[in-house]
Amino acid sequence: MSVPPDFVSQTCKDNQVCFVKSWQILGLDLDIENEDIVPTKKRKVLPPLNYNNDIVTKFKNVDGRLMECSQKAVNEFTSPCVNNMLSSYSNLSPERHASNSMNISGYKNLSDRDVFLKLHLPCQLYEYYLNERKISKLYDWQKECLCDPRLLRGSNIILSLPTGSGKTMIAELLMLREIINNKKSCLIVLPYVAIVQEKMNLLMELKTMFDINILDYAAGKGAIPPVKFEKGIGTIYIATIEKANILINSLIATRRINEIGLMVIDELHMIGESNRGIFIEQMITKYLMTLSGQIIGLSATLDDMTYLKKFMKAHVLSVDFRPVRLDQKVKILNKMYYLEESGDSKRLIPIPGQINNNSYYDSRDSSGILPFLKPLIPNQSVLIFCPTKDSCENLCSLLSEILAEDPVYADNDPRKEDLIEMIRNDNGGRICEIMEYGILVGVCYHHSGITVEERDRIETAFKSGILHTLCATSTLAAGVNLPARRVIIKDPFLHNEIMSKSQYIQMVGRAGRAGLNNYGDSITIITSKEKEKKFRQMIELSCIKCTSQMVKGINNYTNFQVLLLDMICFSMAKTREDLEKIMYSTLYGYEHTAEVIKILNCVLAKLLEFGMIKIDCNIYVATSLGIATQNANFAPDVAVSVKRELDNHLENGIILSSEEHLIYILLQNNISIKANEGILYNELENFEKNEFKLFSKLFDVSHPQLLLEFSSQHRFKSKFAKIYIFFMIKRLLKKQSIWDVAREFDVQRGWLQNVLQNFYNHAKCVIRFCEKIPELWSVCHLSPHVLKKLFNSLSPTFDSLQLVKMVNETVYDEFLDMNI
Repeated sequence: MSVPPDFVSQTCKDNQVCFVKSWQILGLDLDIENEDIVPTKKRKVLPPLNYNNDIVTKFKNVDGRLMECSQKAVNEFTSPCVNNMLSSYSNLSPERHASNSMNISGYKNLSDRDVFLKLHLPCQLYEYYLNERKISKLYDWQKECLCDPRLLRGSNIILSLPTGSGKTMIAELLMLREIINNKKSCLIVLPYVAIVQEKMNLLMELKTMFDINILDYAAGKGAIPPVKFEKGIGTIYIATIEKANILINSLIATRRINEIGLMVIDELHMIGESNRGIFIEQMITKYLMTLSGQIIGLSATLDDMTYLKKFMKAHVLSVDFRPVRLDQKVKILNKMYYLEESGDSKRLIPIPGQINNNSYYDSRDSSGILPFLKPLIPNQSVLIFCPTKDSCENLCSLLSEILAEDPVYADNDPRKEDLIEMIRNDNGGRICEIMEYGILVGVCYHHSGITVEERDRIETAFKSGILHTLCATSTLAAGVNLPARRVIIKDPFLHNEIMSKSQYIQMVGRAGRAGLNNYGDSITIITSKEKEKKFRQMIELSCIKCTSQMVKGINNYTNFQVLLLDMICFSMAKTREDLEKIMYSTLYGYEHTAEVIKILNCVLAKLLEFGMIKIDCNIYVATSLGIATQNANFAPDVAVSVKRELDNHLENGIILSSEEHLIYILLQNNISIKANEGILYNELENFEKNEFKLFSKLFDVSHPQLLLEFSSQHRFKSKFAKIYIFFMIKRLLKKQSIWDVAREFDVQRGWLQNVLQNFYNHAKCVIRFCEKIPELWSVCHLSPHVLKKLFNSLSPTFDSLQLVKMVNETVYDEFLDMNI
């Protein structure tokens, strides 16, 4: 058969010929949405290419198969990975394209069981979704998507639909199809730790059913590089955005990236967020360059995806579908409005009549929450979004006081007492008074200031109906899947700034979910004419736009420094031409083509200045400092700062009479903290002997000089913030509880827990950095013992800080010896 003009032939398993889309490897911008496949005939396959002495020599034999390519495709090939990643094609087996001939036009006539069969998924899985997940019927758009031949033959796709439309099920089925049929592993990228934990619990049900390994990469969990399992047909990695990027890097570095046949990115629209979007863009860029498999992007409704779909080499499926009706209402002063959306037009339509406050009026309820809350509770669930953590707790306290007067809510449900007791047990016998009183009437608060254990208990209780009302900050809207019958936005402003359109969509999208409610509504409370004007402007904005965040401000190209250093370290780019092609292939490169060369010049100059790369016969090579920087996942400027600080500590000598000096070394700089200056001054004033010796060495000042310097500061210097954290960790080393330390230093218990997690993460990065630089061996080998002692001093319930294979095999053996 003849080869279609946009395909490249290759030999696959059993000496059959299959075809790889040449636009995937040539970087062509085709009209992907109108792409079609034509009948093919067999053609002669040319001899294998000669492999260059680079990364491909590690890749060329995969599962005993070699890739062969037509000479025409070789001549036209423009990707810098032409020789680097050839053998990854060998994993595109004929079975992967078995559904190419499926006719999508008849999908509506297929039963759900037929759709599962078309995907070559076992009937056992269909029965599981029907009986255990209570999914009685696939939506039409889901059938259309699952029967799309472009998707089933391996093309990338972006699913852009409203919250609650059923995108997640598509991702799950495609991952299971990839593992069961192609015996390849999958990676699903989720935005928050809580969602990773939730997805872990959900997918664990499939672990024994299909002999699949399920691993979570969030917070302190996840081995780098991942463990190779002898058992199981494949692995599903469930990772946060940052951990997924590290995981992809480790798999490329260890020549194992071809193990990942499918990458699912949830909340793809976050690629347009200033901080986390850069990791998504870098991750997609690297994975596309390796040509290892397929990408599925799941997103809320997006506005203009012209550049995004070109960047991802993806076609788009966008449907305005929501299985449960959602009414958006707005209370402006004393009048109610209905938000009507028709295409791109949004307008507020007045609802006749006044708000009936009489039966629910209470003078203590200044925000007017009760008329929207009491008609639903306790039988239905309500989420109330508040602008700050303090406002969450204050509202919870107020509602507890009011509802406690009514026996309908103060019902002495034994499950509430059990919940209080479980939280006490988690916290060493303690519970927040506001939380306790709230739980007794079915109300609680939820924000980043509570502990991981408290959040888990509260979310479970809300889902099971023990709690009917949650007062939460905006992080709950994006971070946890807690649908409710009604969402109330108490105030869409924070510090006089209106929330983003994305935040608003996420919040109201929590109202009403298929299988739980047949209807949902949201009520946004606006308290002034000025706020009304800003709210109307916000809802008139177009849907979310995804633009690259790789460049932050003028001449700030740090993110491109990270990306190009990765590519050089992985030998995926060696020449300037290679680097140019990589730059053009990013989302930023598509959006700002004219800027690419200027940015590349600046990035290379900076990496050379930092001493992270060098040029040898026009070939870019990473130095030991560059390799260490990439291994630690540090930004180059951060790595230079860390190296300078470590050299200074080693030159002046590390105090080994206690763990304190090493703890200070492992603490990251520039920690954001609103510290109590009086508490810190008291700590500085009452130095212990070891501390006096340490800080005299660190800052080269006497004790009185340090106190004088602190007293003269109008604002904290970063070193004083770091000292403040140091004192907290020192208390924990003495086996004081997180609750006691948080109270003593006037910080929230959840914040302190998060600081500890960040401390562990940063410490692991420092250790990985040191293991690639011989003169830093002492820090690499001594640090694990310090972390072990701190870990052992924490409460046994603090499981989220488990240490896992954080360094190379030698150091990891030391951890095993210590039973970590």
